[in-house]
Order: sequence, then C-alpha cells, then structure tokens
Amino acid sequence: MIFDNISIQTKHIAEQLKNFFFNNDEVKQRDNIVKQWSGKLWRAHPWAYEVLKNASDLELARKNFYQGIVERERAIRSKKLSVHPLEWSIIRDACYVMRNIISKR
Repeated sequence: MIFDNISIQTKHIAEQLKNFFFNNDEVKQRDNIVKQWSGKLWRAHPWAYEVLKNASDLELARKNFYQGIVERERAIRSKKLSVHPLEWSIIRDACYVMRNIISKR
C-alpha cells in the first residue's frame, strides 16, 4: 500500500516534469516567436542566410559572414548616405560589433 502511494506520486511527478519540458505552452509560444523572427531576419538579410546555408562547416561560414560584413561596411563608407550623424555612428558601430563577435580569437 505504501509503495502504491509512492508509485502514484512518482507517476504524478513524472507527468508534471514531462508536461513542463515537452508540452509547456510557454515553450511552444517561445518556439513560435523564434521561428517568426528568424523568418523575418532571413527575409531582411538574404545574403546572411545564403552564406550560412551554403557553408560546409562553421569556419567557412564564419569567414564568409565576416567578409560579407566587411564588404557591406566598405560599401556604406564609400557612399554618401543622407542619414543623421547618430544613425551613421550606429551603422559603423554595428559593423564593428558584428566583426568582433564572429572574429577568430
């Protein structure tokens, strides 16, 4: 009888853990948000998607992505953009940060 009660409690706890990790609505909602935003990001930057998709390994993806950022930064610097100086600074800093994130250490 005691073991039956423990077994029922164990099954209940196992069911709660299973629901928490695998059937949790918050997890499903988070996954849907990630899918939604990742789709938007890939549509906004198709070059990044192609670079990452076509790379055969992580090192090649890193090199190609880095080169893509450098090319875009060079193109931005060579054009006379009519943007606010603060936006210009943000663009420049964003390129710098991205290069540092993916650079080889």
